Amino acid sequence: MQEKRKYTRLKYPRGDRPDIMIKGRAYKVVDLSQEGLKFNYPGKPRKGEVLEAPLILGDRGQIKVKGKVVRSVGDLVMIQFDKLIDKKILAKEADYLLRRYGSIAI
Repeated sequence: MQEKRKYTRLKYPRGDRPDIMIKGRAYKVVDLSQEGLKFNYPGKPRKGEVLEAPLILGDRGQIKVKGKVVRSVGDLVMIQFDKLIDKKILAKEADYLLRRYGSIAI
């Protein structure tokens, strides 16, 4: 069964993932949508815990994100943003992935 999502999710290749900075340390973002993101984090945040952190998109800039932990599985943590990130940011990221890798995984 295929998942149906309200927002496009961009999946980043292993060697080219953005960083989310938490408590002064960088953690790799696995995927990103307007609504949230998934990242590798060895800690165990509590479901409902609020995280506010800079999301560093390489040389494409950075944005501040804030959201709550909705799930964690192993070392993967999923955050749902308090408010949607700008569509232009996601479009710029999709364009970057298309130009660099020829496709985007959704």
